[in-house]
Amino acid sequence: MTALLVISALLLIASGGIKLRVSARTGLGVPPLSLVELLAGVGIAASALTGDPTVESGFRLVLGGVALVLVSSVHMGMKLAAGRRERDDSEGVRLFKYAKYLSSQTPKDAPPQLL
Repeated sequence: MTALLVISALLLIASGGIKLRVSARTGLGVPPLSLVELLAGVGIAASALTGDPTVESGFRLVLGGVALVLVSSVHMGMKLAAGRRERDDSEGVRLFKYAKYLSSQTPKDAPPQLL
């Protein structure tokens, strides 16, 4: 049971670390569920290595850890999708404004110039 708890703790730590890294690179801020994942991973690893957990408590810890990874992953995916949608919308507006600016700069009958 100790090996299973250590593996699930490593899963939680790796998942939380990756999500923190992605959120830092994309500018989403600090996701609280990723911090909870890291703390849960450290807690599960500490409880597995300091004592001999029973099968029942070990099963509950592993199941809770997997559920936490699942919920956190869905939450992070939703945040990334919303950010991508906002970026796509703003790029469309900027392109429209740029095309409108170019059309106001050139005369109507002159061919467009490449920059």
